[in-house]
Amino acid sequence: MANSVLNELAREYNMNVKGLCATDVVDRIPVRIMINQYPRAAVACDQAYYNKIKSQIPGGYASYQNGQVFFTISNGNPVNSYEKIRQTISELFAEYYEDRECPYCHGTSCDTAGFYNNLYVPVHRSCYNKAVESKLETKKEGNYILGALLAFAGCLALMMINVADILFSEREYAVVYMMAPALGGCLYAWKGKRNIAGRIIATIASFLGYSTAMYIVLAGELAASRSISFIEAATTRFLTIIDYVFGGFFIDNILDVILVIIGLVCCFGVAGMDITAKNNEGPELVKPLNV
Repeated sequence: MANSVLNELAREYNMNVKGLCATDVVDRIPVRIMINQYPRAAVACDQAYYNKIKSQIPGGYASYQNGQVFFTISNGNPVNSYEKIRQTISELFAEYYEDRECPYCHGTSCDTAGFYNNLYVPVHRSCYNKAVESKLETKKEGNYILGALLAFAGCLALMMINVADILFSEREYAVVYMMAPALGGCLYAWKGKRNIAGRIIATIASFLGYSTAMYIVLAGELAASRSISFIEAATTRFLTIIDYVFGGFFIDNILDVILVIIGLVCCFGVAGMDITAKNNEGPELVKPLNV
């Protein structure tokens, strides 16, 4: 339903669409249409200006949040509803948007509707392109070491849920074996360099996090069965634990192993993604102001 409303509006008003967001320009005023339970048109302005015009909004059907005035678009007849909203925007925001400054360089004579701090506002196309390029370069940089440490720590931290349950209550949550490496991949994507080498590093780091957690489990169980301390079992019985891993652990826990493999595959995929990207920003939604 949401997509059908957005597509209908896009066809009627020649909007740019990306995901659940579309953009329009009404008399040089940037308008963003978003779907969040229901379609709404948003116009950026400050609180003082909204207070000045809110009594003039027909029916009072608007709200102010996070630097934007939101107008609800009717699902029943979205084209007719939005046409009335366009008229209201044109009448009430003309003064506010008269020769607005570009938020990037603070110059006037803006030629484009683009994004600044998640608000759709007038900008210079050249300023916006430079900002996008700079942002992309920053994202590409990343850091292999920091990303790997986050992947290892995240995977290990989530695995510790099973470590505690196995050692103290002899239970486990099989899904954690899949979720832990996937979490490692997400954390790597947050701060690591997202390329093929980075994906491999993230997967190895997550596997090491899983292996460390399982080594703790096996060392704990060995300590209990031999009536020795955990430290002694972990530091002096390495070969015994490794022999058990390859001699019986994988065979006895085949479901867990399968889930870990699935988790590592997810880790490899997620580690190369830009998980911080917003669905409602990007060059696809930029429009010239003179339309």
